[in-house]
Amino acid sequence: MTDFSLTTLSVALIALIVASAYFASSETAMMALNRYRLKHLAEHENRAARRAQKLLDRPDRLIGLILLGNNFVNILAAQIATLLTIRFVGEDSLFISGLILTAVILVFAETVPKTMAAARPESIAFPSSLVLRVLLFVF
Repeated sequence: MTDFSLTTLSVALIALIVASAYFASSETAMMALNRYRLKHLAEHENRAARRAQKLLDRPDRLIGLILLGNNFVNILAAQIATLLTIRFVGEDSLFISGLILTAVILVFAETVPKTMAAARPESIAFPSSLVLRVLLFVF
């Protein structure tokens, strides 16, 4: 793992935090969709609404996929944060970096994305349904 540059690891960490935010916002948006409006849009040939409705037909699989993805990216982010901490300041600061990463994930990958998704579920759930459908097929 020492082959990766600090820049590569830093970019990967940021990408994983963004991916975590994606999963958190997708979960909230999908669950916050108005089912009556969703049904109406799906009946009127809205493809994104149809995709979202199909995903919500099996909420257990959808939630399982989102939890799998979110946990995977968060654990990988913790591993990369550990590598960065060891390279920058040494092993003595691992606890502090864990606290910082926890705060960053709570604010930027959980609270803010979920708040935005709850306010405008369709604008997040409909585009997200395309990615979630592909991920559900793959996994």
